[in-house]
Amino acid sequence: MSRHSCSRIKCSVTVLRAGLSVLRTASTEAIRAALARLIAEPTFRAAAGRLGDAVNKEARESTLVAEIEGLAGDNDGLPSGAAPLRILLR
Repeated sequence: MSRHSCSRIKCSVTVLRAGLSVLRTASTEAIRAALARLIAEPTFRAAAGRLGDAVNKEARESTLVAEIEGLAGDNDGLPSGAAPLRILLR
């Protein structure tokens, strides 16, 4: 990693080889070259698929939504026709 801070998501994506990182000040050509690599090299697609599967698995197994809804009660106070959060996240 560089001496600059790295967001958790950006670091995860680049360390797992599911994507590339470019500087905010990157030239159009540098961005174009990074995109060309992402499209041309199948290892990026495979790694991104594995990362996506892991994120989906974690979301499915998380109890966070149920805990938040439990704190809120049995959906009292939701506007008419509003869906509980767990339905929206599926």
